[in-house]
Amino acid sequence: ETSPELMVWIGQVSGFWAFYVQMAGTMLWTCGEIATAENEFLFQARPRFGELWRALKEKERSAMRGETTRRGTLDLLRRFGLLRADGQPFSALFFEAIDELEDGA
Repeated sequence: ETSPELMVWIGQVSGFWAFYVQMAGTMLWTCGEIATAENEFLFQARPRFGELWRALKEKERSAMRGETTRRGTLDLLRRFGLLRADGQPFSALFFEAIDELEDGA
């Protein structure tokens, strides 16, 4: 049985994207606890998050960082599922992965 805490965590890291939901569930299943699963999820998702980031135009990256309020850009990012309704990235781990990629980690 899946606890509400685990379901919330899966939603936070996956943004409810089917691919990442499956990945998060697999990490929980194999790792057995959230902290370890989160580290493994981040390791596995980092390359794809980097691809998503590099595919964005600079104005879209700026909007993802919360540096602009251009409605059209924000609406587009929400429509594609990259931003949640509250303006945050779809995954709570997205910027952690991007920051590490840009730092050369």
